[in-house]
Amino acid sequence: MNRFSCLRPPLLLATALLLAPLARGQSESVAIHPCVVKGGSPNTAKKLQGVCTQAIGAAEGVKTTESACARSKSSNDFLSCLGRLARDNQASRSVLVTLSLQPGNKVGLSGIAVGPEGQKLEQKDIAAQSVKAGSPMESFVQTQVEELRKQLIPAPPPPEPKQAEPTPPASSVQSARVEQQPQGVSGSNTQGAVTGESTEKPELVPSVTETQKRAESRTWKTPVAYAAGGTGVAAGVLAVVFAIQAGNAYDKLDAEYQNGAAPPPSRAAEVAGLRDDINRNRTLAGVSAGVGAALVATGAVLWFIDKPSEPKAGSASLSVGPGGVGLSVLLP
Repeated sequence: MNRFSCLRPPLLLATALLLAPLARGQSESVAIHPCVVKGGSPNTAKKLQGVCTQAIGAAEGVKTTESACARSKSSNDFLSCLGRLARDNQASRSVLVTLSLQPGNKVGLSGIAVGPEGQKLEQKDIAAQSVKAGSPMESFVQTQVEELRKQLIPAPPPPEPKQAEPTPPASSVQSARVEQQPQGVSGSNTQGAVTGESTEKPELVPSVTETQKRAESRTWKTPVAYAAGGTGVAAGVLAVVFAIQAGNAYDKLDAEYQNGAAPPPSRAAEVAGLRDDINRNRTLAGVSAGVGAALVATGAVLWFIDKPSEPKAGSASLSVGPGGVGLSVLLP
């Protein structure tokens, strides 16, 4: 066996690894030939050449080069020159745009894309159009070249979406929580810590029925006390009214005896009526005040002596809570 036969596979592998970046670079980049301007003055041609070259090269993965393929004598030499331009720059294609300046302020565009082997990939033409009056020719050329660039240079592929990380199963998460328990804790304690919430017993609260029973434990004395107190307050108000009326009648009677002179006989009946009003109102005021005070005192006594009754032997009460029902029985 030839002694170099064992070295052939590693050499082939190394060669493939070295050529891989070159192939990848050719598939991802584009070489731009400087734009060619036909017609017009030298100053205008030079200015539009810069605008065109800058517009066609304003894309990702595009390299602007310096070459003179447009001076080729034949179409084969022209394509070969552009293919060599792509190979020299490790690009997948080379692009050349030509501007034609025509009379009447018209501009026409044509573009060609050539592969590394000199094969024609794309060729697009834009018919000559007149530049609007008052509009700069540079802006018109830039817009047309950008539109032509979209047809000659393929858009880069979108980035691959990132794959979402798989969610760990619930069993592994629970086991991880259990393993995070401090050392020295036994298995039973750990289980209690994990399931402690479910083992707690909810506190029982008194039921609505039991609360109502406590409120109804007072006897008839409480409503009677409220009624007696209210009536007593009303009687006190009447006593004040009668006392005011008696005072007004007294003031009128006192006016009849001004300067120590007795009233004339013609006013004797009116003076007697005033005396009757004073006596009657004073009597009613005194009676109302006494009755009112007695009723208020009676109501207060009845309210204070009417205490809630204690549960009797043999009675039962029911308590309902969020997590259970409780029954309490008072044995005799």
